[in-house]
Amino acid sequence: MEEHDPFYVPIEHVIVTCEYENGTIHLVPTRRSASPTGLTSQLGYEYRLSEELARLEEFFVICLIDCPGSTSALNPYARCALVAQDRIIMPVQMQKFSMDAVYTAPEEIEEMKRYKADIHIAAF
Repeated sequence: MEEHDPFYVPIEHVIVTCEYENGTIHLVPTRRSASPTGLTSQLGYEYRLSEELARLEEFFVICLIDCPGSTSALNPYARCALVAQDRIIMPVQMQKFSMDAVYTAPEEIEEMKRYKADIHIAAF
């Protein structure tokens, strides 16, 4: 969302803290009603997640972004995650759709380099 949107809330205000026996995890949930169409209608939407996360850099060493693997036009969330990332870790299940993603990932990542030139896969 853009800051002038009436539903916009800064990312630091929606962090959910979960205490566990071995430590603490901070989560930022998405709205289930979040519309990809509303996101993609914004100019430069690919950079929104990166801009929000930049405000949290001094508080966190590692940020994991979990999203669907496809970066097609139908999946703007994955596009935002790729622009916000430093490294891509791509877990793969031994199923047809997961394996298809392995074969298409290099060309999709190459296409995303127009938004962030240093995108690379750290591990499979």
